[in-house]
Amino acid sequence: MHNAFYSDLDLPCAKQKILVSQMSSNMFMLLQKYLLENNDELIEQYFNYIITSCNKNAMDAKKINCIDKLACLMKIRSISCGDSVIFTNQQNVQASMSMNSIINSLLHYKEQVFNVSRDIQITVGIPNSINLHDVSRVIEQCIKSISVNGVCFNVNDLTEQQMQQFMQNLNASAVAYINKFISMHASMKIIAFQGNQQLQLNDIILNPFNDSIMEFCKFIFKDDLMNQYKNIHILCSKSHLTPDFLMSIAPVEQQLYIKLLAEEIEANNEQLKLQDKSVNMPNYG
Repeated sequence: MHNAFYSDLDLPCAKQKILVSQMSSNMFMLLQKYLLENNDELIEQYFNYIITSCNKNAMDAKKINCIDKLACLMKIRSISCGDSVIFTNQQNVQASMSMNSIINSLLHYKEQVFNVSRDIQITVGIPNSINLHDVSRVIEQCIKSISVNGVCFNVNDLTEQQMQQFMQNLNASAVAYINKFISMHASMKIIAFQGNQQLQLNDIILNPFNDSIMEFCKFIFKDDLMNQYKNIHILCSKSHLTPDFLMSIAPVEQQLYIKLLAEEIEANNEQLKLQDKSVNMPNYG
């Protein structure tokens, strides 16, 4: 997308300002197909692809932590599909939440260094993955760098095999330090939506040490795939816009064209009603 619209985003943990572009309708529809498959590993891979593709400097999403990843996805959702997310509970009570409001309230997590032994230090921080189903993966994801005899190795630069080998040799004291870090930060949860007991709406709380961020991102991006196809069919047939063009623009822009088309049809119908009245008016001359 050479002429993409970009919006500023301050990454809360990396303390870095990036430019984020709108997601195309093509990307949005492909995401709906992954969501229907309900394979969290593939969904996370596609979320990473969206983040990497939709920032101006092609920042590698795999190398940022899940808090910054969440901020990216919410910003992309906001500028591509609208800032407000409407949801309904079992009692048909509707509520909404703002993506930008949540971004502005994201917590700042700091990394911490632990001396595992006289020769080894580990730097521990927030996991990069949002797909965290088991404890061992959480522990692995929390390790950011390893210093052995003063030589520092960034975990992002290690191969999967090297990381597995390191995890196998990780001693009990190192695991204890990581668990200590997690327990220290586990209470610093993100409230995405403040519930209301009277309306029977629960709080939506996100925790970087489990898969709640993954479930939340799936929720805010979920849409009816058939409606997407219907919109394209209507706009192609009624407005003579090409499928390639409609797939290249953001979903929110498609909705704008649908709205304009509906207004045009309504105006034409009103005009036809007025013409019918003037034709059927009795002549007293």
